[in-house]
Amino acid sequence: MIDYEKVVENGRALTMKRDILGVLPISEDESDALLCVNRVKLNTLTCEFDAMLTRMQRSAARSGMKSAFDASPKRLGTAAVAAGRKIG
Repeated sequence: MIDYEKVVENGRALTMKRDILGVLPISEDESDALLCVNRVKLNTLTCEFDAMLTRMQRSAARSGMKSAFDASPKRLGTAAVAAGRKIG
C-alpha cells in the first residue's frame, strides 16, 4: 500500500482515490529512463560525498576543525563576522 496520495514524475502520475490505486501505464523504455535518471543522480551524489569526505580528512581540514573547537567564543564571533562580510 502506498502512503502518499500522489506521486508525479516526468509528467506521469500515480494517484490514490478512496484507497483505490490509479495507474497511468508507461512503456518499458520510459520506465528504464526514469530508473536510470534516479541512478545517475544517486551516483553523482555518492561521488560528491566521497570527494567532500576526502577533503575533510586532509590534515589542513583536521587542524582547522581542531582550531575551531578550541577557539574562544570571542574568536568564533570574530570569524563569523569576517565570513559574513566575505559572503556579502
